[in-house]
Amino acid sequence: MVLSIGHVMQFISCRVEKIDDGTDVRMPTVGVRPDKLPVYPPNARAVLHDPEGDKLLMAGTQKLP
Repeated sequence: MVLSIGHVMQFISCRVEKIDDGTDVRMPTVGVRPDKLPVYPPNARAVLHDPEGDKLLMAGTQKLP
C-alpha cells in the first residue's frame, strides 16, 4: 500500500512495510518506508495521508525519528 507522509509543506510518498495490531485492533502500529526523508525538527510528528480517491483521507500520525 502506498501512503503519503505530510510535514508542514512536504509531502513524500512511502510504502507500508509492516502492520502490527498488538493488543488493540483499533490502534495498530504501521511501519512505513519513505522514498526520501523529510526535513524536520527534533520530536516532530507527521501526518499519514491516503492519496487514493477524491477526498483527502488521513490515515494517522507518525513520530519522526
